[in-house]
Amino acid sequence: APDFELPTVNGGRFRLRECIHQRPVLLEFACITDPLAAGARPVLKNLYDEFGDRMQFVSVYVREAHPGENYPHHTSYEQKMRHARAWVSQDGIPWMVAVDSLEGTTHQAYGCTANPAYLIGRSGHVAFRALCAGQEGVLRDKLKELLRREANGENPVILGQKRNLMIPYIREAAEIDYALGRAGKKSLEDFHCAVGTTKYTLDKPISKARS
Repeated sequence: APDFELPTVNGGRFRLRECIHQRPVLLEFACITDPLAAGARPVLKNLYDEFGDRMQFVSVYVREAHPGENYPHHTSYEQKMRHARAWVSQDGIPWMVAVDSLEGTTHQAYGCTANPAYLIGRSGHVAFRALCAGQEGVLRDKLKELLRREANGENPVILGQKRNLMIPYIREAAEIDYALGRAGKKSLEDFHCAVGTTKYTLDKPISKARS
C-alpha cells in the first residue's frame, strides 16, 4: 500500500505507516459531491460501530466528483479543507478524515477511482480492495477474515478484490438528490452529463423514493 501523510480535518496529521503498526486500516476515498460516497455512509458507519475498536477507519477527501455552485472545483487547499469539514459535519462522519493534496497525489497513487475501499493489513500490504465502499456484506466478511488471519500469524494477508457494483449503484441512486442537491444545480447537471440520460432517468425515481 502506498504510504502517505496528510493533514486531518481536526488539525492533526495521519500517516499510514505509523498507524498500521498498531492495527489494520480501512481506507476509503470520498467527497461531499459523490452520491457513491453518500450511499456508502451508512455501510461504513455500521462497520465502524462493529470493528472500530480493532480497525483504524480513515477517509481521504479527494476532488469533487460533481462540482456545483455550493461545492465547486477546488482552487486552494484551504477550500478543499472547508469542503471536507462540511462533509464531516453534515454526514456525521465519526472516524478520521484526512484531506488529499490539491493535486490529488494520494488518490492517484491508489488508482483515482470514485469511492473505493482498501483493507490494509499490519504488514503494509493491501489485503483487499472493494471498487465501491458501499458493499457492506463483502467488507464485513473480509474484515473478519483479515483480523482472524492476522491473529493466527499470517503475514501478509491477501484476499483479492470484489467488483460487485449493483448494490453500491442502488445506494448511489438513492442519494442523488441529497448529495448533489446540496452542491447545487450545476452538480446535478454534471452528474447527468457524466452518467448519461438513460442512467440518470432510472436513478432519479429511486432518489425521489428515498426522499
